[in-house]
Amino acid sequence: MMKHILIQQLKSAVITSPHIEVFHTEITTSTNDWAWNFYNEQLPGFNTPTLFVATEQVMGRGTQGRQWHSPHGTGLYMTLLKPIQDGNEATQPRVTQFERDYLTQGKGFTKAAGVATILALTMLYPWLNGHIGIRRVNDIFLNHRKLGGILVETKLRSNGKISAVIVGLGLNVIHNEKLTVKDERNTPISIEEYAKNLGIAVDWMSPPEMGFLIAKHILALYSILQQGQVEDIEALWQEFSLIEF
Repeated sequence: MMKHILIQQLKSAVITSPHIEVFHTEITTSTNDWAWNFYNEQLPGFNTPTLFVATEQVMGRGTQGRQWHSPHGTGLYMTLLKPIQDGNEATQPRVTQFERDYLTQGKGFTKAAGVATILALTMLYPWLNGHIGIRRVNDIFLNHRKLGGILVETKLRSNGKISAVIVGLGLNVIHNEKLTVKDERNTPISIEEYAKNLGIAVDWMSPPEMGFLIAKHILALYSILQQGQVEDIEALWQEFSLIEF
């Protein structure tokens, strides 16, 4: 499928994507932990996509247990919770091919979330287009510096099928002098810093608004994946992927 056709399809899916419940708090340990605690308190059959946004995280985390620095009021710290319906146990396989390819073995949902994040941000700030990309498999890079990261986690039912997936996302939005890393491969950058370098004044969205827009794109891409368009998403992910440096 041509890229522009897929993007038009995504725009339509964003409009028709399901209702999202949104929670915002000033401070939390980790939005992923908050999302799982919330999910564990829900009754069987709960199926509402839910977005959790914090102004600050005190125990934010990335892949392999790494800490994600989340200072107050400088970034987008969000988690989207997506319950997965089990279907008819008499006719459904133990683990569907979709789940196997895109939620477990292939890190596919991380790829899909990365693509959705890039598309949402370039729609919001068109001057990012061509300068923002994905460092495999879960880092968002801007101008060859680290803008953010994605952490996808799943929960299994007793039958081995996935009951829910969460997509945690941290983005550096407002410049913070404390965001310095000695490792050159992970030198941070914020959207604000990049905008200032371009001489662009930005009217910033609130974190819940920005998180909501990205969450809508993630759910829209999920619906496209469910229609079997895995190769189309893979092609777009490859286009956004950066060569290691």
